Amino acid sequence: MKPYLLCIGLVSLMLLSSLPITVEGEESTLPDVIISEILVSASSEDYNGTDWNNDGYIGSSSDQFIELWNRGDEIVNISNWWLDDNLAAGSAQCSIGWNTSLQPDERIVFFRADTGIELDYFDADSANLLMPDGTLVDSLAYPGEDSYWDNSYIPDGDGITKITPPTPGWIGEDSSDARTGRCYTPRDHIQQGSYILTGRVVTMEDYTSVLPNGSIKVTDGEIEAVWNTGEEPPLGVTTEGVPVHHTGATIYPGLIDMHQHLTYNVAPLWALETHLSSSSQNEWGGYQNRYQWTKHQDYGSEVSKVKIAIQSQPYWNMESQAMKYVEMKEIVGGTTAIQGDGHNYAANSYDKILTRNIEHDNWGRDEVHKKILQLDTDYSGNHVKRGNESGELDAWFLHLAEGVDQSSLDEFDIIENNDLVVGELIIIHGTALTSVEFEKMAAVGASLVWSPTSNLLLYGDTTDVKAAKEAGVVISLAPDWSPSGTKSPLHELKTADLWNKQILGNTFNDYELVQMVTANPAYQMKWQDKVGKIKPGLAADFAIIDSFDEDPYRNLIDAVDPDVRLTIVGGLAQFGDLDLMQAMKGDDLEVVQIDGEFDKALDVTYLGIDDGSQTWEKIVEDLEMAMRFDRDEMYDYFGSSFDSRSDFDEMWTTGSYSVMHSIPLDGIFTWGDDRYFNILNNSFSANQQISFSQIYDDYYSVAMDDNGNRAINLDWQPGTTFDGKAPASEILVEMTLDWTDNDGTEKSSEIHLELYPDKAPIHVDNFVSHIENGTYDGTIFHRVIDDFMMQGGDFTDFSGTGGHAANWYGYCKGEESTEERCAKEDWTIPDEADNGLNHLPFVISMAKTQNPNTGGSQFFITEVSSPHLDGVHTVFGKVVAGSELITAIQSVETNNMGKPLKDVTLTEIKIVDSFTTDEEEPVVSDPGKDDSIIEGGTCNAGETKPPDNADCRYCVCLGDNTWKCDSGACKEDNEDQTATESAKSGGLSNSSLAIGGVAILLFILTIVFTATNSSKDKDNPWDNPPEDILLEQVPEMPPLEGGPPKA
Repeated sequence: MKPYLLCIGLVSLMLLSSLPITVEGEESTLPDVIISEILVSASSEDYNGTDWNNDGYIGSSSDQFIELWNRGDEIVNISNWWLDDNLAAGSAQCSIGWNTSLQPDERIVFFRADTGIELDYFDADSANLLMPDGTLVDSLAYPGEDSYWDNSYIPDGDGITKITPPTPGWIGEDSSDARTGRCYTPRDHIQQGSYILTGRVVTMEDYTSVLPNGSIKVTDGEIEAVWNTGEEPPLGVTTEGVPVHHTGATIYPGLIDMHQHLTYNVAPLWALETHLSSSSQNEWGGYQNRYQWTKHQDYGSEVSKVKIAIQSQPYWNMESQAMKYVEMKEIVGGTTAIQGDGHNYAANSYDKILTRNIEHDNWGRDEVHKKILQLDTDYSGNHVKRGNESGELDAWFLHLAEGVDQSSLDEFDIIENNDLVVGELIIIHGTALTSVEFEKMAAVGASLVWSPTSNLLLYGDTTDVKAAKEAGVVISLAPDWSPSGTKSPLHELKTADLWNKQILGNTFNDYELVQMVTANPAYQMKWQDKVGKIKPGLAADFAIIDSFDEDPYRNLIDAVDPDVRLTIVGGLAQFGDLDLMQAMKGDDLEVVQIDGEFDKALDVTYLGIDDGSQTWEKIVEDLEMAMRFDRDEMYDYFGSSFDSRSDFDEMWTTGSYSVMHSIPLDGIFTWGDDRYFNILNNSFSANQQISFSQIYDDYYSVAMDDNGNRAINLDWQPGTTFDGKAPASEILVEMTLDWTDNDGTEKSSEIHLELYPDKAPIHVDNFVSHIENGTYDGTIFHRVIDDFMMQGGDFTDFSGTGGHAANWYGYCKGEESTEERCAKEDWTIPDEADNGLNHLPFVISMAKTQNPNTGGSQFFITEVSSPHLDGVHTVFGKVVAGSELITAIQSVETNNMGKPLKDVTLTEIKIVDSFTTDEEEPVVSDPGKDDSIIEGGTCNAGETKPPDNADCRYCVCLGDNTWKCDSGACKEDNEDQTATESAKSGGLSNSSLAIGGVAILLFILTIVFTATNSSKDKDNPWDNPPEDILLEQVPEMPPLEGGPPKA
């Protein structure tokens, strides 16, 4: 509804008489049609009520009515005029049927059975008549709790009066000519017609069922067809005249949230620390079970009483606003269905819009049950048993075994002893369960919902999902609720992914994680023929995410709020980017911002729903006011629920609710929610096994342009096919180098690289693009520093002063800009140096100036560990073969600028599927993890490392805090029959260890002394460096063995 209608509606609420709208000083041009009678309280059959509309049903739900009277002298066509009650809220409007005209002095009556308009007895309400353009024609208002049974209201001068009996459609006693009208409730909450979406389609039928550029035809809220764009659609599918919306993004089934407590979710993440004594806490500093944290002194003021105050009718009475708000908080993350509604009274205002509420009626069925509270030992659950036996039960959601102690585990015995371990059982949490219980669940088809964020915040540990998977239990992933969880499954994926990688050893692949929020939930509750996949006949529920990763499953796991391109429920666009929302909704939307930066659009207004005219702006305004818990505002708003101000104060100022204080309304976006990340990062129990700071660092620290887009935006041409292979976590590169050694021998050698697109996607994309464009072929390594690195990639100047990024990544000379304002030779790429990869020996990294985001095309390959570059330059791959070649090349003769006297030429570089020669693995297997002492690596001066089974060398930490090792210790003396077992494996015997250590120390001191003195007589290759040097810093002199010192 337009804002000016809302304003008119608010004014009309204050009127207590029939008052046509006129323009001051001018004669009214409105038709002289008024609301002449309304019936609010109609007696039921038990109290001898009258069936006023003769439909067989007696009572207010059918017989309330609104009568119209044309008191003018001309015929008035009232077709498509609107009838409504409270214009700012209340029931849905209805539109008067086509070809409805009123003769002069004619009356017509509209009954509630036809209009759906409920005239509220308890609160002041009104009946309103509006023209098709929204112009208010007449309004008849009445006070709350005023009407008598079977007494109508009629206008009376400047007020109203009551009459009995009612006269719907006639005057006096003659009802023979009474006329009943038809009025139709809009169906704008139901998608009608057809349109086509195109983009990368991830059907979730199986891993390989991905259409890189697919088309989906949506008709009347369902998927009619799916096919490859560019091919003929399936037989019988018409596309002529059907609007096409190219998303340029990846289309997933809508995400399904299987564990929520929505009525609590206006409250933000609770800054909770365990209130138990240390002896009562569990081993991770958390609670033992779910019955402990509810006794925290702040639980009421931060969680439970917030919910009661906001939603209860005697108080703020904002269930409608709150439920729309918290559902939209899920929609902005691509969620289309949610478990855990728990509505009280206002379900008609949100149940049929926004997300699907799993426990409500869906597709003509309402056979989903839940139990949250503690089970009694003799709990029978007869409704579950009956539903299981009859086949009528779809799902039974049961909160069970939430905790880490024996009492939590014992809860499983209750359902087992009472024969309640059935196929429809969906256990939420199951944190205490073991492989024994999971095997029993799997045997009957029972399943599990995993909520790791909430578990870790409250208990420091989470469900053994690895054991559940091994037992064959189907698992879904869900947030729990706002006070101790994430905002939606999209964000819960981050915690699950981190736990999977750091604790579970990648028990689940990316496809399996995505299944947990799409196909698995649908299967668990027998909705697999309705949602969870993209195929004809299923509901048109979609989460559409920007494409920035070649792997469609990793693409969803890594996606954050700005990446959500569009969320569609039942064919209706609910949230997304402005361009798509405007294309699909016109101006029926409101603009919101993510962290004050990126514009998005949403729609919460539906005229066919009770309270459907509430705007997003008003919803937020109401809830922010309510959550201030300002006592004067509260009394002004709902003080009439109390006998006096003193009664109000007895509850809210001095009584049990005096603890209520202002708390922030939980933001709908995770991006930019600093409070959320601070609480995660500072939770003691949550960080005992993993570091929650990595959630932000690994997923939310990504650079976005002014429009909320990443530097990488992938889109596939029609006809592209998905190869069906699991995407590799690395890209293989083969380099061919031509060079001349110091003896004058010309050589041609190969270096093999692995690139890490998952760790440095922008750098890898840039490097690969340069390779594919052929810009590196024929370039030289213009700087080679012995025992440090070799640098190349300047394809324009061949000197270290040139080169640029291969594609536009949003940066111009290191500054964020737009492509049209930046010359191509100034294109640079954003840093990704915080990706956890370090500058260990034989890694490839991006060269740049000392300023951030200035990488372009130049790169360098290290020979030694260079920790001072960590976090500054971006490592994006490693050498897997050819490390000895790098060492050899770094010994070639160079000038004082480090340029080889004879060119080291990169003759050819290409992407390969596999290497054709045997690979020589370098010493360092993983740039992100230092498995042994790395010579030149950082350490504490004076520290020593004796030989052991992992590393046969004896190492000493020098005064510059770097390691120096003796490789001679690795020579095994096979003739020494008295050698110890450690010496046989490459170590030193105890007797030789001390002698060797002394010798090493004397040797090192001699080298240090010699190098220090000799440096005074030699030209230092780092003195007077060129201005174009692209490495991070210019030290005064090289340390022992050359290369930059530790920063």
